[in-house]
Amino acid sequence: MSEYFLKFGDKTLGDPLIDPKVVLKGRDSEIMLSKLPSLEDIEKMSEFFKAQSPTDLLSRLLNTESFEEMVRAFEEYSKAYGVESVKYTEKVLDFSSGDGEIFIPLESATNGYLGALALRGSVDPKFFIEFLQILDAFVSLSEGFILAKRSKEILESSLDVLADALGKRIKGGEEAKRIREDLFRRFGDRLYDRPDILKLALSIYDVGKIGVRDSILSKSDFEMTPEEFDEYRRHPEYGYEILKNIEELPKEILDAVLYHHERIDGSGYPKGLRGRDIPRIALVVGFFDEYALRKIHKESDEYIAQALERKFPPDILEVLRGG
Repeated sequence: MSEYFLKFGDKTLGDPLIDPKVVLKGRDSEIMLSKLPSLEDIEKMSEFFKAQSPTDLLSRLLNTESFEEMVRAFEEYSKAYGVESVKYTEKVLDFSSGDGEIFIPLESATNGYLGALALRGSVDPKFFIEFLQILDAFVSLSEGFILAKRSKEILESSLDVLADALGKRIKGGEEAKRIREDLFRRFGDRLYDRPDILKLALSIYDVGKIGVRDSILSKSDFEMTPEEFDEYRRHPEYGYEILKNIEELPKEILDAVLYHHERIDGSGYPKGLRGRDIPRIALVVGFFDEYALRKIHKESDEYIAQALERKFPPDILEVLRGG
């Protein structure tokens, strides 16, 4: 029979049949002990709590920059209590335990259910004495991260749908997309230090072509009249205007959309930028774009590297030379 049990709202964890001698109450929870702790127990608990202060965990959480970092910090802190791992889930779960797991729901007064933490391991009951003191603070700190994550997922899903529809309008668009995706798998993390941002940029950088007539998109550069090519060259600016007011969109994405046709020798558009004036992500996306179009025409990697050597930095072209 457990010497502890926890009551959280109308849910219980542990053995509720004990005759509690000590009740520790929080705003929404109670921890009940079946016997009075001895002086030795109190001293041990005091030493334990000095080493593992809730304020220590809060200071760690306040210095995190993402929800994933928060969960990792919480997991590291919880190991002292027998917790082996901590995972976040969006499933709707009550406060409960079973099969070696304990589920702690995260709920906000303003935004409702945010998900739950799933703790695996033989959790020391003293853990709840600690954690429930800061549960409200933990929810408050994690709320912004969770809502931002949800917004990002919705945004990326919407952009993917738009990009897929656009790819079907562009001549060779779907084949070019497959080539870019293969290049990203091979070299994405090598060419840009935020592959997650690069992946999103590659899915949406050509969104401005939605403002270009189908009769133009169905042609290659060489088939367009000068007037048609002028209209086509405006698509980076169209894309920037479409996306610039989306608050959740990282600036790097806007840079990729607006500048992906700029080249280090100044031959690009729409601004004619040179060298280091061009954002790195725009150069990488522009390289992926040109590479895919040239591979559709069966050009070799060696030929492409030679053709583009004045347009892109050497370290980007080096991937085609096996460097």
